[in-house]
Amino acid sequence: MTSDIEWTNELLNIAENKSYQDLLNWLGTTLENLNDSNTHSTFILNPFNDRISKVFVNINENKLERVHLQGDTFFLQFEYILGQTKEYKTTFNTYDAIDDEQFVFYPTKISRPLIGIDSWIDKGLQSQHHKEINFKNVSFYFDEKKVPILYRDGWHFVNPLKA
Repeated sequence: MTSDIEWTNELLNIAENKSYQDLLNWLGTTLENLNDSNTHSTFILNPFNDRISKVFVNINENKLERVHLQGDTFFLQFEYILGQTKEYKTTFNTYDAIDDEQFVFYPTKISRPLIGIDSWIDKGLQSQHHKEINFKNVSFYFDEKKVPILYRDGWHFVNPLKA
């Protein structure tokens, strides 16, 4: 079995160099396709990787927008995720009554289709020493028109011209 990092590198390679349909076929079996408009779809997948419980893939205007992995025994280390980007920020949701901490990694170190990464960490997994954190639930963002903007309920990748 490949490591979670090797698997993630393969995911990013497919996401950045092939069609979103190729990515869907590689990730798993489609359980549901939610179309909330003529241009936006969310695919919910049962992943082929048995270390992940569920995958969500967002498509906007026939382009890959986001891949969200719900880890089970899957995890990525802080250093790996930070290694993809120039910096990170953290925040807590000040709108809802939850104690999860959000990490946003943005922008990427080199120009590529991947633009940023985020993850929410349960209170029990939080650490003052961020380098010790392992991320189970991770989102990868690919829409170059979007940037992270802080709202009361956390960071959201949005198009600033439409915000």
